Amino acid sequence: MTQGCALSEGEPIQIHANLFTLYHKKDEFCLEIGLHSPSGDRKMLEVLITPEAAKTLYRMFEQEVHSYEETYRKIEEPKLQTTEEGKATQKDLPIYG
Repeated sequence: MTQGCALSEGEPIQIHANLFTLYHKKDEFCLEIGLHSPSGDRKMLEVLITPEAAKTLYRMFEQEVHSYEETYRKIEEPKLQTTEEGKATQKDLPIYG
């Protein structure tokens, strides 16, 4: 873990993610997340992920989305686009504020 990134063991901080961009380099995936806190603050978070961890996260989301859809409702397919830099991003407006 990088210095300065220690996680506390208390309750997690809840922040709504409202914008996503994903791309890869040779040794890592980069997930850029637009955050919107209940207090109205907006920030961009960049998460660097190893290829193996990206595949694990992909499978975890796949499993959880499947479970959600079986329990609650079918989720519409997202509209994605690729930027000029080759980054995948969402086409629609953010979900939260």
